[in-house]
Amino acid sequence: GRAELAVYDLRGRRVATVHEGHLEAGPQRFQWHGRDAAGRPVASGAYVARLVMGESAVSRSVMLAR
Repeated sequence: GRAELAVYDLRGRRVATVHEGHLEAGPQRFQWHGRDAAGRPVASGAYVARLVMGESAVSRSVMLAR
């Protein structure tokens, strides 16, 4: 189904969209390369990765270390 994976800073601002669109059932793998939506590197630190699928959502803390 349709899914969106995005990265947010700790103030809740969207930093980047990693995936937006259809996903097949089963395990998936994505990488965020520590860049914002404009392609600029972001600072090291804590971020939140949020996956939204339909009416379900899962969030996880992630650390970016350079």
